[in-house]
Amino acid sequence: MIREHPLGMLVMHGDGGLDADHLPFELDAAAGPHGTLTAHVARANPLWQRAAGCEVMVVFRGAQACISPNWYPGKHEAHRQVPSWNYEVVHAHGRLVVQDDERLVRGLVGRLTRRHEAAEPRPARPPPGGSSAPRRGRRPGPPFCSVLFRRVAWRGFCSSLPVCSRWPGPSG
Repeated sequence: MIREHPLGMLVMHGDGGLDADHLPFELDAAAGPHGTLTAHVARANPLWQRAAGCEVMVVFRGAQACISPNWYPGKHEAHRQVPSWNYEVVHAHGRLVVQDDERLVRGLVGRLTRRHEAAEPRPARPPPGGSSAPRRGRRPGPPFCSVLFRRVAWRGFCSSLPVCSRWPGPSG
């Protein structure tokens, strides 16, 4: 599900309370006991400084839909059905690690660009020299952030209606 819906909401608790950042992530299921997520943030984004080493949760939302009580066969007989909501989410918990490695950043930005531009009629390419090309006297490129999972939980609800047969569930 993470590969199909890679925009994750990274949630952390900092000095100012709860905060969330939305980032496209890449999943490496083979790295670590439960997998690793990687993303990059602009050097100007304070996330990589305030969240480095912090426990975080990354939330990914998948398919979701309201289930009308009119879809239940018994609704018209008993009039006791209420609306419901089918959904699937993944909550990935771990510690955020910041790596400032030009080679890793270039590789990640290149993979993310190729993947998300693939369906475009004229796909964009990563910038020459990768995202690490210096800009106006700043240090080169953005840092590389990764989250090594310590716990991953798939959550979802699917009513007993036949429409749910097309939902993949936790193993799909």
